[in-house]
Amino acid sequence: MKPTEAEIVLEARGGDECLLRCDEVAELLRVGEDTLAGWRRLGKGPRYVRYGARCVRYRRRDVELWLSEQEVEPQRSRLTGLTPNSGLGQYFQRYERQVPVESASAAPASSASAVESRERNGGGGESS
Repeated sequence: MKPTEAEIVLEARGGDECLLRCDEVAELLRVGEDTLAGWRRLGKGPRYVRYGARCVRYRRRDVELWLSEQEVEPQRSRLTGLTPNSGLGQYFQRYERQVPVESASAAPASSASAVESRERNGGGGESS
């Protein structure tokens, strides 16, 4: 990848102790200066040095250290490697237990037998 202007300037300055302006850090991290300001307000982002009311600078080593702390190990996707006892497999097992295939045809037969038993008992369902 082609180095950015900020990276070229940093290499020319040399050393980890050089102080970087907000625009240089923003370009290095490929975020906006407003994002850096928001991170400072929230106590996030790389460590910085404030001197005076408005002067904020970042040490290069602090920026690089913070950036290395942001690395995340890739994890397996939730949708790969499903087993019958995990993820969607569990959902389908629960669904199958709740709605067995035979129950759809069994419902009309049970209601018909209930009507027949009422008729045999003389309570045809109508009140007199």
